[in-house]
Amino acid sequence: KSFYNGLKAVEKYLPPKGAKVLDVGTAGGGFLEAARQFGYDAVGLEPSRFMVEQGKQRGLNIIAGTLDDDLFPPASFDMVCLWDVLEHLADPKAALYAVKKIIKADGVLLINYPDIGTWIATIAGKRFWWILSVHLAHFTTQSIAKICDLTGFEVFHYQPYWQTLEFGYLEDMAIILKVPFSNMLKRLTPAFLQQLPIPYYASQTTVLAHVKKIERD
Repeated sequence: KSFYNGLKAVEKYLPPKGAKVLDVGTAGGGFLEAARQFGYDAVGLEPSRFMVEQGKQRGLNIIAGTLDDDLFPPASFDMVCLWDVLEHLADPKAALYAVKKIIKADGVLLINYPDIGTWIATIAGKRFWWILSVHLAHFTTQSIAKICDLTGFEVFHYQPYWQTLEFGYLEDMAIILKVPFSNMLKRLTPAFLQQLPIPYYASQTTVLAHVKKIERD
């Protein structure tokens, strides 16, 4: 639901239905399901063979590997997506160079990332929930634009990313983050309310980019 709503939020900037889309770091294929519902011909790329098999059991088109494996011919995709992936990579610039090889000249690059430059991140400070050991880099809108520029892309749109999760799951996250009174709230919440889907904003940004016109020419 979060992925589908994320696509709907930027629909006017995206390729039309039927477009060939690659989701890098697709995990179990949640985005692939949303993209298929959206009308795209979507394929996932995932390094975890366990996750690949889990997705295939649900009928999803997932290939085991990474961008480093050079598995696709040039200009294979109308859109390439990196949902919460770039911050995990040791060399994000190399990943974007690899994407540029396989995206069409008029294609769209979609990057969703935890934005450390938002007012929420500023208020949270050292307690910002996206400061994690598995996040090797942190980005703002300015640094995302810079790394895109360095790798031959030009950013043309930013969009706050809203997720949808069950209220009980959000309560669990609040407990882990040691939010005051979260344990008490969890105990008092009826089961039916814990299953209620809640849209929320957690300082993530979706950015869209094109290959630079000079590079297309």
